[in-house]
Parts: sequence; C-alpha cells; structure tokens
Amino acid sequence: MRYFRNPADSQTYGYDENDSTQKQHIGDAVANKWTELTGNWPPATTAADAWAAFRAQAKVALETTSATMERITEGVSLGKCAFMNADVVAYMTYRQQLRAILTQVQPSTIPSSLPTKPAYPAGT
Repeated sequence: MRYFRNPADSQTYGYDENDSTQKQHIGDAVANKWTELTGNWPPATTAADAWAAFRAQAKVALETTSATMERITEGVSLGKCAFMNADVVAYMTYRQQLRAILTQVQPSTIPSSLPTKPAYPAGT
C-alpha cells in the first residue's frame, strides 16, 4: 500500500500498488503533488487513543442500561421484584463497574473487554 494526503481536503488515501485498478490513482496522486506518507501508516494507535475508545464503549454500555434501570424501578414499585434480588444487584454492580471505568485514570494496561453484562432481572 502507498498512502497519500490530498492537500485539498487533508484526507489520507491508501492505494494498493498491486491492484491494477488503483495504479491510476497512484499516478494521479503523484501528478497532483499529493504528499506521500512514509513510515508506519496508518499510525499506530496510542495508549491514550485506546483508552479513549475503551471509555467510549463503557459510556455507551452505561447509557444503554438506563431503560433497564427504569424497568427495575417499575418492577420494585409494582412488587414484581426487589432491589436486593441477586439479579438486580448483579445489574447494579455492572453499572458501577462501567462508571468506575469512566472515572478512573488511564491504566498502564488497557482492558480488552468491558465487564460482562448480566441478564435482565426477573420481574422487570
């Protein structure tokens, strides 16, 4: 692959030298004096980038639990479940784990996965 930055839109485009349909694009990029990028491209993901992406996943996961929390509250109000039921506690613990990710500083090793989401609590 060869990578070029188009000065008109500052976007980076990659073209496969071994693909005959893309050779013309390489020629056009060279002819139009696009900057050819060298070294490792695309650049390696930094630890800060990986942590930001992991935190973004945790934020989305936490946001998607809000509807279930409303269902739990409704279930408790209607007497269909209790806050101390093991499955309700597991769900609330999951939410605590996600919030902990959002509030902690970047660790030296970025986890590879979020905490496991428990099943929906019974009666919700």
